[in-house]
Amino acid sequence: MSAQSPAGLDGLSRITEHDPLKQLIKSKLSKNPLFRDFTDDEIARLCQHLKGYKAEKGDAVFLEGQKAGYLCIIIDGSLDVVKETGTGKSRKITDVPSGHMAGEMSLIDGEPHSATAVAAEPVLLAALTEKSLNDLVSESPALGAKLYREMARLISQRLRNTDAELVNYLD
Repeated sequence: MSAQSPAGLDGLSRITEHDPLKQLIKSKLSKNPLFRDFTDDEIARLCQHLKGYKAEKGDAVFLEGQKAGYLCIIIDGSLDVVKETGTGKSRKITDVPSGHMAGEMSLIDGEPHSATAVAAEPVLLAALTEKSLNDLVSESPALGAKLYREMARLISQRLRNTDAELVNYLD
């Protein structure tokens, strides 16, 4: 990320409604395992609430400590997730590959991001803001519940993976 470019969605290139990449987002979501239980109609309604963005390698999608109010679904490319160590350095803790979500914890609990996400390569992503999520839930409570359930499932899987990693550091 260059020092003069803002972090987060404001620093990324927005994909307009008429851009062919917007159709690619819809197509990729329908094939995404995260949305395997969603009908084509539900995917289409969800896409109405998503905004597409392009990030270049090194762009910060969100920053640790930032209260951004959105999650990102990685359509193409990947993100590196880095965490401050407390000694002024940062360490890569994981990557977020294509087809996965990042930022859902902050969107759900309203707390600042617990880590920084940086484009590891050029990335196409779909963002769901807090306002868009609230609009979706108001318009279609069943679809909103389905999306929340999927986010909870994802967080649960990540916690189980963390538990499995943590056991290596015990004893």
